[in-house]
Amino acid sequence: MEQKLRKYVDGKFRLYPKTEEIVELREELFSMMRDKYRDCQNSGMSKEASYKQALSFMDNYKLAIREVETGSKLGALRKKFVGSLAFSVFYFVAFICAYLYISMVTVKSFGTT
Repeated sequence: MEQKLRKYVDGKFRLYPKTEEIVELREELFSMMRDKYRDCQNSGMSKEASYKQALSFMDNYKLAIREVETGSKLGALRKKFVGSLAFSVFYFVAFICAYLYISMVTVKSFGTT
């Protein structure tokens, strides 16, 4: 059953980057799920009931990943990328506006081009 828990956790994390923080979070969640499963088994629960109880630790795993990403290099990289993209779009729009102004007003060659 622990193999089943491992597959479940790995499946949930397969699309996330393999950063140190994400791997650490994945292992911590698996460890907590395994401990919960063993505790439920020791208290006399069935294997399926214990498995379902262990899965309850995965309810908010996306929130935990977001918290890890916010403080990680990935969050900083994402912010830099968005900033660079915004600057590039602004630069492109400003360049087009300047070109149109020069060709229409200053040179008055927009109609001939």
